[in-house]
Amino acid sequence: MILYQSKDLVQKTFFIVPQSINKRLESIISKFGNISQISSEGLAEKIKKGGFLHYKKKSKLEIGRSVIEHKITSSLIKSPTDNEFLDLMMLGKFNSSLLCSDSSEINLYNCQREVLQEIADRIDHGSAQASLLMSELANGKTIATEILASIMIQKGWRVFFAKEVSEDAEKELKKVAELSGKILLLIDNYVDWLDFIGRLASICTDQFAIVVTARTNLHDIFEDKLREKLSPFSINEFNLDKLKPEEIHWWINTLDNYGLWGEKAGLSYNAKERYLSNQCDCQIHGFLIDLLKSPNIKDKLFNAAKEIKVHSLVEEISITIFSIVVLNKPITTDKINDIYGVNIFNHEDIKKNDGLANFIDISRYTINVRSSIIARYLLNTFWDANEVANILMRLAEKIYKLGRVSHFYHSLFRELTRFASIQSILPEKGFKKAIVPYYERIKSIGTCKNDPLFWLQYAIATLVINDLERSKLYFTTAYSLAEKKDNFDTYQIDNHYARYLLKCASDSSDSLEKAFNLFRRARTLINRQINKHSNRHYPYRVASAYQQFFDRFASRFSKDQTQEIEEAAKIVNSRIQELTASFASNSAVKCCQEAMDYIITATEKLLRSLK
Repeated sequence: MILYQSKDLVQKTFFIVPQSINKRLESIISKFGNISQISSEGLAEKIKKGGFLHYKKKSKLEIGRSVIEHKITSSLIKSPTDNEFLDLMMLGKFNSSLLCSDSSEINLYNCQREVLQEIADRIDHGSAQASLLMSELANGKTIATEILASIMIQKGWRVFFAKEVSEDAEKELKKVAELSGKILLLIDNYVDWLDFIGRLASICTDQFAIVVTARTNLHDIFEDKLREKLSPFSINEFNLDKLKPEEIHWWINTLDNYGLWGEKAGLSYNAKERYLSNQCDCQIHGFLIDLLKSPNIKDKLFNAAKEIKVHSLVEEISITIFSIVVLNKPITTDKINDIYGVNIFNHEDIKKNDGLANFIDISRYTINVRSSIIARYLLNTFWDANEVANILMRLAEKIYKLGRVSHFYHSLFRELTRFASIQSILPEKGFKKAIVPYYERIKSIGTCKNDPLFWLQYAIATLVINDLERSKLYFTTAYSLAEKKDNFDTYQIDNHYARYLLKCASDSSDSLEKAFNLFRRARTLINRQINKHSNRHYPYRVASAYQQFFDRFASRFSKDQTQEIEEAAKIVNSRIQELTASFASNSAVKCCQEAMDYIITATEKLLRSLK
């Protein structure tokens, strides 16, 4: 018999042993379950008398595995030490007891994002039953939810975090939604919870609010499904990527206070402001990446990680864990045991590896990667793309089989087929050589060969590395397979195919007429997308490429062609004017509007010269 040291199984497993059990054996057994020293004779007698069955009155609220109630850990206000702030910045160790609860105090630990107070006020006033917080990696999304939870508790709300999709998830979420009083439910990475979210919307009261979070690029894909699931609630969207001027001011002063400017310490306040605004694009992520690139920090990280490469198993486990964290998926020892075998963490090479211990805390049941930004940095710089890709290939093969019995592995496999996910993990060094062999191997797994969305991801990969002939072939395959499926919406394929057409048009060495025909085909797809999916950002991101095509051929356009591209830009621009303020403020939409304004101004000038 193989015993699995899983938290759930330990709680459900009982060993019937004699009272004279050997103490060493008792110590070993206790790791795998509960011990009952009644002996086999005592068990037989129990069974004769009806067994162990007894009726237990159920509590009103049975939660704790999938959903956890959030509590404010401390009301004591104290300044963080230098190490505590450095741990937050470099290792992602967030200490909620350091949250400042007195507005008169200068907060030296966490930047109070203006948007969080706005969300809290809207929820408290009943005008935001469903809200979305989105950001890219390491831009403060996780900490923002902790701060929002504390604000709402101070306003008299009970706050619950959805932590893990399990067999108890639906039951626990339903019980939370049905509680009396003011209830806030926070769900990180909503994509994994979409089915449950849909069931919540039908039972929510007017004193129940839900806040979901997601990476920005993932939300672009699943936005329509989220809106459908939460209907009839409207969703308030909030993007955390960009820091406001007063938030940049906080970062400047705080980095001064903790001496983290390094070589930039001598810059003036205005120079530091320009650095954070321009070079870092007003993003926390930008500063952290730049900090990691400094020679001293890079050398320290590489020295700390070098022991990982001593043993191949440790290296594979490390890359697997780092990748899952970068993909924003929860990770536990049970999940790694599922993938690599029972009690893999008892392997001596893993237990004694200092390199692994420097970045990952492993307890009996949990795995905590100290910093997602460092995990991504190491993946992108410590290994070459071929090394990482080979491990991801093997990981995909393992988890596809596990996906039949667990939503987590099904979701993870889906992420490992998405080009944007793989691009975020694989290093730039050797990326072009590694990406095609990766998809060549993935396509042989399960039903990938018959999935139009798999071939879309393969087409995107070859488009990015500029293999346009192969990209065209895979787009054709994706469309062909989509035609065989009932009611299959090709909007994702259409978006990227329009991008492919615009790239072909801009790079074309053929006649202008052929290039312009490619532009027309792309324009038709984009217009259809912005009319059918007016609340999606991606068509506007693709339409921004009109400018590249315009700049390439503007001097050769006829009057009719100039008028045609001017009209195309005006159509997109008019749709932007009809968007809500939250959609119009999206960075992709703003970039698109700038491109359309540029084209309209330039074409007007060209048309005047052609008269």
